[in-house]
Amino acid sequence: MTPQYLNDVREVLCDFMRRMNITYPKVTYDSEFAQSCCEVALRDDFLPGIVESPDFQLALHGAVAIATTTFAHLENISTRQYICLYTTCLIYFDDLTKTDASSVREFHTRFVSGRSQMHPLLDSYATLLRKAWEHFLPPCANLVVSSSLDFINGLIVDHDQQQMTVNACATSYPRWVRTMMGVSTAFVVFTFPPDVPLASYIQIFPNMVSYIDDVNDLFSFYKEEAIHEGTNHISLLAQLSGKSKLQCMKELAEYSIDGSHRCQTVLSADQKALETYTQHFLPGYVAFHAAASKRYKLDDLHLG
Repeated sequence: MTPQYLNDVREVLCDFMRRMNITYPKVTYDSEFAQSCCEVALRDDFLPGIVESPDFQLALHGAVAIATTTFAHLENISTRQYICLYTTCLIYFDDLTKTDASSVREFHTRFVSGRSQMHPLLDSYATLLRKAWEHFLPPCANLVVSSSLDFINGLIVDHDQQQMTVNACATSYPRWVRTMMGVSTAFVVFTFPPDVPLASYIQIFPNMVSYIDDVNDLFSFYKEEAIHEGTNHISLLAQLSGKSKLQCMKELAEYSIDGSHRCQTVLSADQKALETYTQHFLPGYVAFHAAASKRYKLDDLHLG
C-alpha cells in the first residue's frame, strides 16, 4: 500500500467523522470488566480450558471493546456481560470457521435438535441464545436469536464461496452476505434500553443495520487491504461496479451518513430513543473501533 493510498483511506475516515460530529477517542481497556465476564462464563459452564485459551482471550479483548463503548450506557451490568460473551463467541467463530468449518456447519441441526455441538464454545453459544429472553423482551429476543442463526449461515456461505466470482448482475449479493455476517439486527436490539419501546425504533432497523455493517467496513478496510483480502464488502462492491475500491469506500461513507440522518429523523418522536442513538450509540460505535485499534491496525492511520 502506497503512502498516498494510506492517506486517501485516512481522509475518508476523517471526513466521515467530521460530518458525523464524532471525535476519534483514546480508549483504555477495562480489564476489571473482562475478568468479570470470565467469571460469568465459568459460572455458566464455559469450559475453563476454553476461557483460559489464547484464542478465547483474544476474542474477549474485542468483545470487551464493544461492550464498554457502544453499549456502555446500558445500566444492567449482567446484560453488558451477556453482550460481551456473545460477541466473544462471534469473533471466535469467525476464526474457527477457517480451521474447523465442519463444526460450525453442524450448529443449526444440533441446536434445533438439542444435541451437543462439535465444539464446546458452540455449546456455550447455544446456551447464550436460549438466555436471550432473560435480557430482552420476547420480540427483541426473537430478533437476537434469528440474527445469531443467520450469522452462522453467513460464516458458512463466506467460507464456501471464497473463490467464487460474483456475477455482475448479482448486485444485491454483497449486501445479503454482509447483513448475515454482521449480526447487526442483534446489535440494534442491544443498543436500546428496555424502557425504550420497540415501536419507537423498529422502523430504523434497515438503516441502522446497514450503518453498523458499513461503518465497520469503513474502519476495517485498511486492515483488509494491508493483508490483500479481496472478499470484503468494499472489494465486492468495486468488483461489481467497476469502480475503484477507494471510490466505493467514499460512497459507502456517504450512504452511512445519509442512513444515520434518516434514523435520527425517525427517532425524533421519542426523546430517549433519539438520545440513546445520538449520544451513546454513534460515538460509542466509533469508540469501539478505537478500542479495537490493534485488531483493525488503525494506529497506522493516526486518526486521533
